[in-house]
Order: sequence, then structure tokens, then C-alpha cells
Amino acid sequence: MILGICNGFQALIKLGLVPYGEIRTATAISPTLTYNRIGRHVSQMVMTRVVSNKSPWLALTEPGEEYAIAVSHGEGRFVASEEEVKKTLCSWSGRYSICRFRG
Repeated sequence: MILGICNGFQALIKLGLVPYGEIRTATAISPTLTYNRIGRHVSQMVMTRVVSNKSPWLALTEPGEEYAIAVSHGEGRFVASEEEVKKTLCSWSGRYSICRFRG
């Protein structure tokens, strides 16, 4: 089990640990994080929804519960080919999803 926050999450993506679960050499089509579409840093609160509580960090929550969390990033946009997105989203055992983003 791993947790990557901020640049730690970027490192997990760049290494391939997320989404593949192993260190891989990056290719031109590897998933990555890039600059926000709005062209500037984002720092605000967003609402997230618990998707699964099968994690020690979320064991005391229930799927469907919503929590406000702080986000702050300049490179927070996930980019991948359509094929990679389908494989990634189907294989990740996601814990949270952003349910309301204001900004």
C-alpha cells in the first residue's frame, strides 16, 4: 500500500507505480500529470465522495460519504491515451472521486 500526496503522487505516476503497480520506463503514451487547463495554479477546497472503504485510511467511512479536502497544484491534470484511460480507470480500485468542483 502506498500513499502519494502532491509531488509524491506525481512521482508515483511518472514511475508507473500508479496505475501499473510496478516501476516502468515511461513512453510517449504513458499516463502523466500536466499543467491545469486554466493555465494557473489551483488552490481551493473540493468535495470528494468515498468510493470504497477497503483501505486502512478509509476503514471508518462509508461509500457515498462526502468530504471537503484542500487541493493545491499547478500540474493536476491527468493525461493519457483513450485506451490507457479505459484500462486505468477499470483497473484502479479508486477510493475517492471528485464530486463537486467549483472554480
